Parts: sequence; C-alpha cells; structure tokens
Amino acid sequence: FLVHVTRGKTKYTMAAKQDGTFGDVKRVLEGLCEIKSSHQRLIFKGKQRDDAETLSSAGAVASGVKMVLMVTEGQHKANEEKEILVEAEEELLGVEDRSSKLSKKLEHGMLDPTDAAVQIAMCFEAYERLSDNIGYLVRQDGGLPGRERLEGRLKVLKELLERLQSQYVLVKR
Repeated sequence: FLVHVTRGKTKYTMAAKQDGTFGDVKRVLEGLCEIKSSHQRLIFKGKQRDDAETLSSAGAVASGVKMVLMVTEGQHKANEEKEILVEAEEELLGVEDRSSKLSKKLEHGMLDPTDAAVQIAMCFEAYERLSDNIGYLVRQDGGLPGRERLEGRLKVLKELLERLQSQYVLVKR
C-alpha cells in the first residue's frame, strides 16, 4: 500500500508493507529527503509514533494513508553547521593562499618589516576567526566530516604564520 508523507509543502509517496514499522518508513524517508531518521518525527492521527510501532497496530494500512514529517532541532543545527563548515573551508582556502603568497614575498625580500607585520597580523586575525568558527561546531552523530581536516589545516596555517612572524617581524620585548 502507499503512504503519503508531507513535510511543509514537500510530499513524499512510498510503498509500505502492512507488517512494516514507522521506523521502516523513516529509513525510506532518510534516503528521499536526506534527513537522518534520528532527526525525524512521524505524526499519524495527531500522535508522534515510535519507530518500533507497526503500521497495522496504529491503523495505518489503507492505501493513501497520510502522515506528517517533523524535523528535530538537531537536524536544523546539523544543517547550520554544514553551512558554517563550507563557508569556513572557502575562507580558509583564501587565507592559505594569501599566507603562501606572503611567504614568497618575504623570502624574496619584497616587503619591509612594517608591511610584513601588518599582513601577518591580518592573516592571524583571519586564522583566529576561522578557529573560533570551526571550534563552535558540535560533533553530532559522530561528528561532521571534514571538521578534523580543517582543524589540521588550521594548525599548519598557524605554524606558517608563527614562523613568518618570528623570521620577518621585529618583536619588541
């Protein structure tokens, strides 16, 4: 029989077995709407249904039965964190590029110490902002793929900036 699930204006239709569970429906939805089943809440006849509850025990066995999909706050947070991760990766790429070019200019004596100090400071500022943003990300459901990679790249960037600062910038003591 067919099950119709709505989430806002989006509608999903799927085949279900009479001995199937609400958890089975959620697993199918996971593939359709890319929302982890742990973040899904299925509402049928005005009640949130448990994953283990069978469709037949809830009376959801007629073809064309309708359910509502609600999404937990955790899913919204996960989506927000994915966006932050993408933005941070783009910004990190830009800072890495600026730092690399800065390093080459310094190695070839193309900047005086004052200009070097200003540009290194700007890169450090961007590094700290990125570090804060990436540190904000919570490791949900086993962690965000890519967070550790970005943390590793940040560590390398910090080491480069510290090296440039120690080699090319006069530090008052």
